Amino acid sequence: MRSPRRALRELERNELANKGDLQVNLVPMIDVMTVLVLYLLVGTIFRQFTVLQLNLPGPSQQVPAQDKPPLDLKVVLRKQRLEVHDRNGTVRVLDNQAGAYDVAALGMLLADVRRLNVDEESITLLLEPDIKYDALVQVMDTVRVFPPGSAELAQGIPLFPSIAIGDAPKMAAAPAPAPVSPAP
Repeated sequence: MRSPRRALRELERNELANKGDLQVNLVPMIDVMTVLVLYLLVGTIFRQFTVLQLNLPGPSQQVPAQDKPPLDLKVVLRKQRLEVHDRNGTVRVLDNQAGAYDVAALGMLLADVRRLNVDEESITLLLEPDIKYDALVQVMDTVRVFPPGSAELAQGIPLFPSIAIGDAPKMAAAPAPAPVSPAP
């Protein structure tokens, strides 16, 4: 039987002799890194999405009826005028004054609409092509804030703070003139 010291010396000699033959197997390490990277990516992606807590009525429950349908308020910016529409159709057409939009009249009209519809906070601005950016900004400022001198402005109440922007519908073409028949 060998002594433990002798066995240890032989082991050390064998290790020194085999040092040049030492190879590292990288495949398991790459496998672990791949799984780790995938885990971190998937975890990051799913942390960005939140789960909505929806309370939907069951099959036997009645859906509560809304007191009032939404107003669906729209301001259409045309080159020559502003058009104000709601769910029932056209409310008012405001022609340009001195080559500019009549934003003062628009502000007064929208303030009256807002006072009648206290819960409504959204409005849609629909623009024709080639409307100047400055005109859009002026109209947006008008629909966001109550007109100067109003009690709501002093209290800091917004007019229509939720603004959506889109393209204006094309105007209906004027009917073509009736063809003239030649005289007999």
